[in-house]
Amino acid sequence: MGGGGGADPLSRPQILDPRFAKYTLPMAAIERIAGGCRFTEGPVWFGDGRFLLFSDIPNDRILKWEEETGAVSVFRQPSDYANVEAQGVLGG
Repeated sequence: MGGGGGADPLSRPQILDPRFAKYTLPMAAIERIAGGCRFTEGPVWFGDGRFLLFSDIPNDRILKWEEETGAVSVFRQPSDYANVEAQGVLGG
């Protein structure tokens, strides 16, 4: 899966319109947790399990990121090109 956290040239949000500056956190950074995705959707955080699920729709899969290890793995494939909520993961 590769591409876990690390420095990224765009690790800080760019403010293109000063009116949006009040909606940013000055110390927040963008962290890449996975690579090899074409278009991701979600994410959905599961606090009890300390993991995040997100969809990679064009690659027909749902991925899982584990907070404790930083590992990314395939949670479900095929996912029928659905997002996490449409798969019924949230009980929907």
